[in-house]
Amino acid sequence: MPLPRRLVFVLTVIVLALTSCGDGDSIAGVAEQDRPLPRLMGETLDGDALHAGRYADGDVLVINVWATNCPPCRREQPELVGLAERYAERGVRFLGINYFDDRDAARAWAKTYGVPYPSLYDPSGRTAASLGYPFLPDTYVVDPEGTIRWVVFGETDERELAGLIDHVLNEQA
Repeated sequence: MPLPRRLVFVLTVIVLALTSCGDGDSIAGVAEQDRPLPRLMGETLDGDALHAGRYADGDVLVINVWATNCPPCRREQPELVGLAERYAERGVRFLGINYFDDRDAARAWAKTYGVPYPSLYDPSGRTAASLGYPFLPDTYVVDPEGTIRWVVFGETDERELAGLIDHVLNEQA
């Protein structure tokens, strides 16, 4: 008797999450994309309504899917904060999607790391799932027209992500 599709999906996500949020140092990979950003909307960690398309408002958008129990997310967060500050004057906005966490734990994370950008609160995982991500963390670079141009599957670092952002910014010049 085959398993229901929903159960297969949930089990796949769990296996991928457990294998990617380990303590390994490998970066899973970067893929070039050419697909529209899905409608991402919901409440932020602070309870404010946010629609990603309106939030980006024609700017380059970097979206990072993260969770407090994910060691690679913890390692990359300080670099994401630095990049968000570095690129703020160049028309680049950052947005987090907090995946399957307790709201208070996620707020504490944002405060601890001094995260200067909002995160959508996604306790069900539906918002993150609309991106089609395979595991945590994942980072998406979206051009000003709302097209996903790059995705980093797994942990990223400042040099790698800055190169992808610069590539998208240079395409716009």
